[in-house]
Amino acid sequence: AGGSAEVSLAPYGSMPAKGRTWIGCYRCELTTLFWESLTSELHACLSLRKVRGENAHHIVESSFKAFARVFRECLDRIGADSSKRCGEVSNCATGAGMKVLAQPINGGDEEGPQQKRRTGSKSRSTKETSIDVLVNLDPDVAVTSESETTPTTGGERGACTEGISTGVPLLDRVVAELRQASGFDIQVACKGDIYIDDHHTAEDVSITLGQCLNLALGDKAGLVRMASREASSGDGDDQVRVRVVLDLSNRPHFESDLTLDEEFVGGGAGGGGGDGGDGGDAPICGEALSCEMLHHVFDSLTIEGRATVHVEVLQDDLRPGHTGHLAMATARALGSAMKECARVDPRRAGKVASSKGTLSV
Repeated sequence: AGGSAEVSLAPYGSMPAKGRTWIGCYRCELTTLFWESLTSELHACLSLRKVRGENAHHIVESSFKAFARVFRECLDRIGADSSKRCGEVSNCATGAGMKVLAQPINGGDEEGPQQKRRTGSKSRSTKETSIDVLVNLDPDVAVTSESETTPTTGGERGACTEGISTGVPLLDRVVAELRQASGFDIQVACKGDIYIDDHHTAEDVSITLGQCLNLALGDKAGLVRMASREASSGDGDDQVRVRVVLDLSNRPHFESDLTLDEEFVGGGAGGGGGDGGDGGDAPICGEALSCEMLHHVFDSLTIEGRATVHVEVLQDDLRPGHTGHLAMATARALGSAMKECARVDPRRAGKVASSKGTLSV
């Protein structure tokens, strides 16, 4: 059987409004023909979609970069297991995404021994918060186990929050889910002015955590750099599913279509404990995580981590309390993407994953 290609890259730029016809001596309309011909000869199914970007040069260039990454991953899978002939990658820094019969991808342990332990730690103290954060990308043992879980909204079992104490229980859960999905060792201790509200605590924890992740990643030489992952929370009609596309680009940008339409994460007025669920009419000062601060957490973590992150909701019936599941699913998908992006690829021989040879800052 022949292959097939679904290519959605046009228009190539926005000046003029209908897009460019030429890039140097290259005719833009030939791009689709190229991919159709290539997939026909490969007997492969290709979906190539522009995520964002209005520069014609970047649109075409990033489509080839994305294809090269996912094609190499497909070849790796065939070599490891002939039943897995698929892969997924997105080049979200420059504006194109590409998918070939995508399925979840495991991080793998093929990178070999690390020359040095990748860690980052910071302590900061202001009139509003006092914070200590430690991040270790290469822990000797797994951070959590199935028995070390805590109940979550709807009876779902969540990640262990041991070693994470912010004073805002649901923020602890978000960080714990991120930690478990990434496989990193993350320790957080914060004493903040939660007698006022959750704002300064949530903001400063995410800023400091992002800074520590960036410190631990160093110059990012030899890393995979880009990944796309999906995760879910809840079950049945309440299930929420989210996709996160992450690029350790050193070009900070956060974008999401999360429907955070409740005042507090998990619904209700913020009372009734730390799970974000309904439990009373009056908020518990600072102990409930507001939806506006959940967005701020992911945004600050991304910006301070010097990354590009796109969050896309794949499934959400918007039932009461759905924002709690959005928080957990996003943290899990982001953590899983971090795990892959931070993985050392031995084929890069310690070089940065960039055609420039460096990641601009």
